Amino acid sequence: MTLLGGTLALSLPLAAQPAYADLEVPVDVLNGTFARPKVDDRPGEMKWDGETPFGWDGGEPKEIGGSGVDGGGTVSPAAAGRQDGRQAANLHRGREVRSISTRLWDVRKGAQVQIAWEDSPSTYYKRDGWSSERCAENQVGREQTYEFSWGARSDQKQTFSTKELPGWGEANWDSGKHSRTFTATEDQQRITFTSTTEDSDNYFCGPMLANVRASQDPASYDAGVSKTALPPAKAYKGNNRERDLSSAVSTCTEGAKKCTFEVYPWSAHPYFDVARTIDEAAVNCTRNAITDRRDIVLKASEYNSLAQNKPVGYHLVKDYKDMLPLVATGFEEYSTYPYSWGNEDRKRQITLSIQPGEVTWLELQAARERFEGVFTEIVDTGSNSNVERERKRLFATFDGPSTGRPDRLYQRSGPLNPVELLKCDKTRPTAITPDNR
Repeated sequence: MTLLGGTLALSLPLAAQPAYADLEVPVDVLNGTFARPKVDDRPGEMKWDGETPFGWDGGEPKEIGGSGVDGGGTVSPAAAGRQDGRQAANLHRGREVRSISTRLWDVRKGAQVQIAWEDSPSTYYKRDGWSSERCAENQVGREQTYEFSWGARSDQKQTFSTKELPGWGEANWDSGKHSRTFTATEDQQRITFTSTTEDSDNYFCGPMLANVRASQDPASYDAGVSKTALPPAKAYKGNNRERDLSSAVSTCTEGAKKCTFEVYPWSAHPYFDVARTIDEAAVNCTRNAITDRRDIVLKASEYNSLAQNKPVGYHLVKDYKDMLPLVATGFEEYSTYPYSWGNEDRKRQITLSIQPGEVTWLELQAARERFEGVFTEIVDTGSNSNVERERKRLFATFDGPSTGRPDRLYQRSGPLNPVELLKCDKTRPTAITPDNR
């Protein structure tokens, strides 16, 4: 399609894009059913003291000085007493109140997030011959309380309570009635559940949680961010932010053997760049319209937040080529056309028409694609060991030339400016030929 004074299509036809604005998008809660680690019921005995659920931390996170490890436990299916036969999480261990904390990896700051879960008072009742361990007598007939938080401020937390404990060893699950909607305070939002049942007395007598799930209305994308100043890349080990990107990048340079790459569809942002002048301006000083046939070369670059991470200075395309297929594959799983790494010369021949006393020039408004995604280390999630604690993730933003929508090439024209008029009025710049007649 050629429209001089309009648009020249320089690539494939416009491709349809999924629309995610103002929609409720499911959010993956890692191990939200607390199925890992698998806690087997001992013969004739239930178990409340499984490891902290995989993908969840306990206590305060490492980045603010806490252990980031020792938290609530996993409860075996029989001890949980759920109708669906699933495991649960326990917010008490060893006579102490505990926390469990995880991150919502595909949530960005500013998103509206809804969390829902189920809870029950403790079923802790351990018999050993004539003796037994159980919740204190004052717990029977009472609710057990805990706090849900998504930040450090007082207005970023809320206290909830279970149903009443009907009797020792009896579950009382409240299915689906607890939820909280909030505005994400950070990228990769951390959420925490903390027991506030202080007088439970015995070892594991505290609130139990199950079936944590989430959805979001994604944060609106800031289209004003320049491609040369993209949001900084971030690396994580488990749920804890790394100081630099080196470890995660080193892992993922081994390509598909070690990492996957996923595009967040709600972050995909096709747009047209700021128009820029290309090639020469043609000035017509004559009394007639003239044509100018010319060859032009169009070139566009790819930008990414890894290359722009100044403390590390990685240049993805130049130094980490094994990561490129991961990004390309991840983009094509989301899109109907491939991602471009730029720098290819695109040659075009065009003919310009220039009217008398006018100047004509070309401006290019390039079509581009921007999206966020995550490199995730491949681990054996089928094992019953906590591989999530060391798992590496690397979040980055990419901005490249679009291969699925046309650039806009404008022929612009207008009157001569004073300098050009002055130049057109000058006599022909040549030496005077002597007249030898």
